[in-house]
Amino acid sequence: MGAISIEKGFYDEGWQPPAERGSEEDLRRSLVQLNRRISIGMNRLGRQEALSRVTSATTLDTTYRHVFVNTDSAAVTITLPAGVQGTYYRIVNTGTSSNNVTITPNGTDNLIGVNSSFTLLDTEALIILFDDTDGWM
Repeated sequence: MGAISIEKGFYDEGWQPPAERGSEEDLRRSLVQLNRRISIGMNRLGRQEALSRVTSATTLDTTYRHVFVNTDSAAVTITLPAGVQGTYYRIVNTGTSSNNVTITPNGTDNLIGVNSSFTLLDTEALIILFDDTDGWM
């Protein structure tokens, strides 16, 4: 792996880059922490966006933006709406009991290059943006 260069501001907030040869779990935790730092930074710039907490199957719409999914009781399916250019969501599995979040695209929309579901394990996060050409990426 090459050197990791991070702005000083992230360190000030408590984020640390993953160890050079850290485990996959260390990398996942680090990405979740970085994702939270980015969100805090965006809010400091004056962008206040919807934060939602869900515990059961949910179909997203324009009232959602940042979706924290608690899977401690059971696995949860999140269904994306029909894509609209520029729409984005951040979906985080906040669970710690080995239940997954399944993210399902609407109709024929692609999700990360294919028309198929995507799974988030405990503490994983996904930021997706819809593009008319590529779908949810």
